[in-house]
Amino acid sequence: MNKIFIPIICTFRLLAHSMHSTTMASLDSESKGNFKVPAGRPAAHILPKIEGTRGKENEMVFCCASASTQHVLYFPGDVQDYAELMEQDSHTRKWSKWNLEDTAILLSKRFPNSYIWVIRPARKFAGGFNCFDNFVEGDTIGTPVYSKNLTAISHLKALLYNAVKYVNQELQTTDGDFAKRYSRFMNQKKEDDLECEEKSSAPVVDAQLPVVIAGFSKGCIVMNQMLHELQNARQDEGAAEFLQQWKALYWLDGGHSGTKDTWITDVDVLRDLTDLQIDIQVHMTPYQSRNPQKPWTGKEAKIFMDTLQGLGAKIIFKNHFEERGPSLKYHFGILEMF
Repeated sequence: MNKIFIPIICTFRLLAHSMHSTTMASLDSESKGNFKVPAGRPAAHILPKIEGTRGKENEMVFCCASASTQHVLYFPGDVQDYAELMEQDSHTRKWSKWNLEDTAILLSKRFPNSYIWVIRPARKFAGGFNCFDNFVEGDTIGTPVYSKNLTAISHLKALLYNAVKYVNQELQTTDGDFAKRYSRFMNQKKEDDLECEEKSSAPVVDAQLPVVIAGFSKGCIVMNQMLHELQNARQDEGAAEFLQQWKALYWLDGGHSGTKDTWITDVDVLRDLTDLQIDIQVHMTPYQSRNPQKPWTGKEAKIFMDTLQGLGAKIIFKNHFEERGPSLKYHFGILEMF
């Protein structure tokens, strides 16, 4: 585990996620009944495939700190994957520090008192390209084709609520050792008027807490798709209720392999975002803001931010590593800086 300290981490047995048998055979893990705990990674937990809408499923990584008061949903960028898979691939090994499990731990440090949910894309192309097919239509390598169809928001809500249901079931059926740890966890909430037995029988995770959504690099395409859906989402009872939970959106050096639509520039869509009256943060590095190989990205980002500011949105922008040139090293480094 990276050198990150988290005061209290919920640990529980997790179901072995569905992968190819050759991959599963290579995972270094300690078996416990029907569950597998990744060796040396007690803080981040790989959940089995979680169902969303219309039979679609995504694997997720869960990390939780004490007295959590919000959910943080994170969409990773290209290359990011499970630690074992990144180490096995010569093309991704160099960036294995940014694996999904350690990123979940890193986010737990950035967002203390939060339930962290890292959402793995349903499809990977050539080992590195993230394809978020369950959220947004795209080509072979996952370059998005945005639409106003209500797909991403509804699927994300279903994923979160079903993941919470799964976690609550596992936390309530674990052994006595965990029950003691959980009791200490619940005591952090200072609900002194409840008896310990009542605490341990109550749901551990509340699905209806405020929601923060963050995307890094390619992961930002899911957030962009959700913006296109906002108008229709307000007409759907379930989606509209989910929007009420949204607290903040974080764009972290957003980008993809296409030659346009890296950032939303449609004023009507951005007005819908402004109307939510939530916090918006944009963090960039020269890899996206002034990369000569894709000059449109920086131009679109400026339109995105200028338009939101003109509409009165609550937006914060910061350019990191501004003195450096475009670099994948600092592109990933934004995850430690924002």
